[in-house]
Formats: sequence, structure tokens, C-alpha cells
Amino acid sequence: MKGAETLQMMWTTDWFARCNPDLDDKGRTTFGPDGPWQALCVGVGTPYPSTPGWASRNIRTPFWPTGSHQSEVLTSHAAGGYAPTNSSSAVKTGVYAGRSDLWFSDVFQNRSTWGSVYFDTIALFERDDRHGTEVQITLTIVAEKDRSLPLPDGRNFSDPVGILGLGPLPRYDIPPYFGRSDFLQQLKRGGQIGSRSFGLHMGSAALQQPGSMVLGGYEQNRALGSVGVFSLFSSEVFLVDVILGTQKGASPFKNLSEVTSVYRGPGPDDYGQAASLEVKRRGGKAGSALAVLNPASPYIYLPPGTCETAATYLPVVWDDRLGLYLWITSDPQFARIVSSPGYMGFVLSDSTATNLTIKVPFPLLNLTLEAPLVDKPTQYFPCKPFSSPWGRWQLGRAFLQGAFMAVNFDNNLTFVSQAPGPNMDQSVRQVIRPTDRSIRTNNISTFEETWSGYWTPLPDDNAVLPPSSGLPAWSMAAIVTGAIAGSLCIGLAASVLSRQRARWWKPRWLQRGLDDSHGLLLSPDGLEFWEPPELGAQDTRYELSQEIRYELAQPLLHELDITPGYSEAPASLEHWVHELPPSHDG
Repeated sequence: MKGAETLQMMWTTDWFARCNPDLDDKGRTTFGPDGPWQALCVGVGTPYPSTPGWASRNIRTPFWPTGSHQSEVLTSHAAGGYAPTNSSSAVKTGVYAGRSDLWFSDVFQNRSTWGSVYFDTIALFERDDRHGTEVQITLTIVAEKDRSLPLPDGRNFSDPVGILGLGPLPRYDIPPYFGRSDFLQQLKRGGQIGSRSFGLHMGSAALQQPGSMVLGGYEQNRALGSVGVFSLFSSEVFLVDVILGTQKGASPFKNLSEVTSVYRGPGPDDYGQAASLEVKRRGGKAGSALAVLNPASPYIYLPPGTCETAATYLPVVWDDRLGLYLWITSDPQFARIVSSPGYMGFVLSDSTATNLTIKVPFPLLNLTLEAPLVDKPTQYFPCKPFSSPWGRWQLGRAFLQGAFMAVNFDNNLTFVSQAPGPNMDQSVRQVIRPTDRSIRTNNISTFEETWSGYWTPLPDDNAVLPPSSGLPAWSMAAIVTGAIAGSLCIGLAASVLSRQRARWWKPRWLQRGLDDSHGLLLSPDGLEFWEPPELGAQDTRYELSQEIRYELAQPLLHELDITPGYSEAPASLEHWVHELPPSHDG
């Protein structure tokens, strides 16, 4: 591994990973209860060779990556597999910690954690190395004895996946961090990677698209088209718009035939006003919202009003008990949407005030709830309205299925681009240098190709008609058929009249290019009709041809004037570390 410059990490869905917190023989590949999600697979601790049975146990543990400086691992007290007392390399620090993710996944999930802080060894596995070669480093680990995530109805649940802290250590030198190196710094010093950076694409476990996590670099086939470059704290971006659209074919959405904005801004309440002030302080344009890209959070957390507006175009119902939108799977529109090229687009503005739209196709937005959240598997839409008192929101794993992100801690930059569908191009691993301010990507024209076979474009004759017509597509088709038959009959009758009479009797509606007559207008492009003037119509037309086409308007883009370079964490979100009383021994 020496001098490799990049390290591609193993995922739980790799068939040889055997990553499992339950210590059984099979191991788990995906995790919920709101996925399916695939996670990174990392070995934790160093077994005592003399411990009966311990050496034969699988100590590989699933993790979500995040920008925290310390990691969280569930112990056997919290239904996890880590046991500090069974690790010969575990060193107790005498302190304990609760919420520790500085990218805020704890606060957005209202996750309560509690555990003792240890130094311990972790083992990283190169994805392409099936011989079990390990790269070992020492991390600050919160050995969690308790983890609880509350639901709106008062119930609590937990999940088995830890948090892998990839971020730099805090600026203040206090125990247990004094004199130590962070995760990526240790790998850089050891020569395994060339920079304190990583490239991430969550992929889709449901569509069997593997995840990608490369330390010191990234896979170029995971990044398509233009790249947004962000220089804000905690992988923050400015969210300026959220849209619904269709990549190709007719729109699958009810009452929606063109790209439409559903974004409603940070909101007028006190939280929204505080968020607007934070945006202004960071140099953003009024109306935008700060959002953190965080794979440790499951949902797409947006200001109130945006998810609600999107839901009006979808067959979903809000569940107060879960605080989530559930798909109405019995609605015929459900199958059309979740198998279509329809997408939810997120317009981000980077540090040069350049807008970038990330499209998350709806096949990725059909996820499944499992026990203990529900009694039986239930499909849901992972857009979650959230009143944020912290002035920022989260674009979590659901978003990162369709987006690529890379972070260069050496240069304090985050890169974001469109991710591909499951039919990806060949992987080419690229190195991120410490001074890099851009990355290479594949051509955006391949985006549709990467989704071939995973979505079904709707034929244009199934397009949604404008709401003002009040007529379904089949009714309109019947009208057109009748109109064609009628026009042929009239034309036949007209042909038997004398030429002289026909010269003055010929109906004006058979003349091409008329703009003020009533009846039908026959043209090479098809048929066009509107109401007669005496009915008060204002020349309102519906163009009909063999294919009903709608031009998709470009989304309204907003330029932002951004002042880059902020790197300080909000004081209100700093975590606390407390000395452990002598009676607690972890």
C-alpha cells in the first residue's frame, strides 16, 4: 500500500466484506430501517489471541462517513459488536461524550448517544484486495452504550451503523486529542494517500449500484459534467432552488407538464429569519438556504413548505406517527413516477456564484421503511420538512444516491457534481492533490445512458394536459378523431360544388394560417382547435398532433454573491466533553 496515493474502501455490499454488527456467520449487507442503505465496512479493535472464540468472530463494523473528528461505535449494550474490554489496543481516556458529529446528523435526527471515549485501532480494507490486507490507524472512538432516535409519536428506535469521523481534530488542544493526528492525516503521513481528501458516492443498494469511497482521490466515473466548488465550513452549500422535472419523455407528475420550482425559501417564521441572517452573513443571496451534505443523515431535510409543495404533485400521504411521506402504492401514478425519468432537482450556487443542478431521479426516491418503524415494509418518499433552529438543513444519503461529493481538507474545498445511474462507465481512479481546486469528470451526456434499463420514459401521447383543459388524454384523443372525420366529410361535400361557388363559399377554417376564425384548422403539423369567438374564447389553443409535446422550461436560476473562506463552527453547536467520575469505568 505504500505510495499508492489512494485507498478505495470496502462496502458492506461487497460479497466478501462480511460486515456485520450482530456477529453471526452471514453478515449483513444493507441496513435500515429507512433504506436499504449500504455502509462502509471497517474493522475495529485488536482481538486478544487468547480470548476464547473472539479471534473467530467478525469484528468488521458498518459505518457512515462524516466530517466529525471522532467516530461512534455501538457496543454490545447498544446492540452493536464493539467490546473495548476485548480489544488489546483500546485505551480508555477517562472522558465521555454524547452528540459528536460536527456535520450535525445527531441534531437533525435528534439522536441521543452516550458512551466512553477510547483510543483504539481500526483496520481499513482496500476494496480490490481480497486477501485481507489491512491498513491500521488509531482513532478517537466513542464506545456507545446507548443510542436512541425518537419518533414523533413518542417511540424510540436505534440503528446498528456507527459514524466514521474523517474530519480534522478540533483547534483546541485538550485531552484526549492533544498531540494526536486525525484520520486522514495518519494515512497521509503513512504514505497510503497523497492528500487529506476523499471522494464519495453513496450509490443505490436498492438498484444494486455499489457505493464509492476513495481516500486521497475519487472514481472519475462517479462524477458527471460541471463541478460546483464550495469553500464553506462543514461541507455546506447554498441551496437556491428545488425543482421537479423530467429528463426525457412525457411528465409522469399529475397536473405538471414542465419543469416547476417547488422551493419556498427558509420561511417567514423566527427560524427562517435566523436562517436568512446566517445566509446573509455568509455572503449568500436572499432567499437561499444553507445545507450540509452529510451521508450520516438519511433524509433530504428541507425548510417547511418545499417538501409540502412537491407532495402536491405526487401520490403520497403524510404520516404524523412517522413524520414522513408515504407513497400511495395503489395509485397508478405511483408506478409511473418511481420508474420514470422524472427527477427532483437541487440547484446549488458555489463559491463563484455559478449555479449547478443535481438531479435525483425518482427511482432513487422510492425507499422502504422496516421494523421497528412499521409492522410491514412500507415505501416512502425521503423528503422531510424540517424547522431548523440552526440556520441550516441537510442533504443526506437519499440525496447522495444521485450526487457525487469530494472534500479536500488540505485546501478547505468541497466539490459537488451529478452522479451517474447504475449503468456506469468504467472506473478510473483519480488522485486529489493537496492544492487541487478542481476535479476531472465524465461527460454529462452519458447521464441518460447510465440510467438506461432502470427507468421507462413515458410516450409523449401520455403527457399531462394543462389543468385548464379539464379533459383527460383519452377524451382529447376522441375529440381529435371525431374532428378529423368531420373535416373529411365536409371536404367531400365541398368538392361537389361548382368551382365558382366554392370560390366564395369555401370555409375560412380550411385555409392555412388563419388566426381569428372558429372551427378546425388543418395543417401539416396536425390539428389545432379552439372555441368559437362567440363563446368568449381569447384565442386559447391546444396544439394536437400524433405526439403531444411540451417544451420544458429551464429552471429559474439565482446567482449568489458568496464570500468564501468561512471555516468556523457555530458556537452553539460545539460538542462538550466532560471528565468521567471515578465510579464509571466504561
